[in-house]
Amino acid sequence: MRTTLPANPETCPRCFVGRIERVKAVLTRVVNNQVLSVPDFPAWECDVCHAFMYDPRALLELQQVLTAKPSHPVRKTLRTAKSASPEAKLKKPAKLNRLP
Repeated sequence: MRTTLPANPETCPRCFVGRIERVKAVLTRVVNNQVLSVPDFPAWECDVCHAFMYDPRALLELQQVLTAKPSHPVRKTLRTAKSASPEAKLKKPAKLNRLP
């Protein structure tokens, strides 16, 4: 099966009988050890043999987005609601009065 499609494909490149139709499918891949799931991803499917392939242009665009360098640094640690602010950690604890 060919890995490229004409701009407006009509005949299936696999069975040469069916018509290729544009469909939406879920794209699921593992990227940097994390599962990436993209709903409604553009794809092509034959109405006779059901040959299926994701749209090569859409795959290229997704690859460019995933490999683009961020324009600003990304903070790798997230602060939870329970964690104290950095200023609170620097304050000295109040002195406790000891009984004589």
